[in-house]
Amino acid sequence: MLKENQFISKFKYKDLKIYGSSEWLANGRKKYRRVYDRSETTYIYVELSFYNKLFDEEDWDIHVGLKAFALKGDERKEVCDIQFDKHVTKDTNIVSIHQAWGNKRPGFFWKNGEYEWEAYLDGQIAGRQRFWVEDVGTVTDDSNPYFSVEALKLYEGTNENVPTDKRIYAKAFDARDTRYEFCRIYVPKFGSTRP
Repeated sequence: MLKENQFISKFKYKDLKIYGSSEWLANGRKKYRRVYDRSETTYIYVELSFYNKLFDEEDWDIHVGLKAFALKGDERKEVCDIQFDKHVTKDTNIVSIHQAWGNKRPGFFWKNGEYEWEAYLDGQIAGRQRFWVEDVGTVTDDSNPYFSVEALKLYEGTNENVPTDKRIYAKAFDARDTRYEFCRIYVPKFGSTRP
């Protein structure tokens, strides 16, 4: 047991992930991503996770803060501030917290731009994660407004990347001699600062 006024770090930050749908996938995961189109965006969800350093020892409480900011140049405009207390039980090894902000009408709240979620644990910054909302349209089977393929070239090689000057591009391969087939796709530059 901790004595009163005895300091100990009760947690260790693990991750801050972003997703756009409340649908659960296999193993309790989400479809994490950082780029959205305004026309399909309702709520932007954030998943904060941290390790419970008092696992199997004792229950404790922590204050959690989740903020989202709109970024424009050097300016940061706060768009939401979610504050609450979380009870952490000693049988929880990794604590995961899910919150969201937005509106149920697609395109109503989140506008075109760059944003950042920030997570605070007991008033201290724990992590940051940037995300982007575009306004160019959604990807379909017949159209991709984000980029178009200008050219596609195929070449054969080992399981390591073949240097550009050693590549021999081909349209057909001999199954008896082919180890790995690589594809080089040429697309025009997107013109965004996104990673």
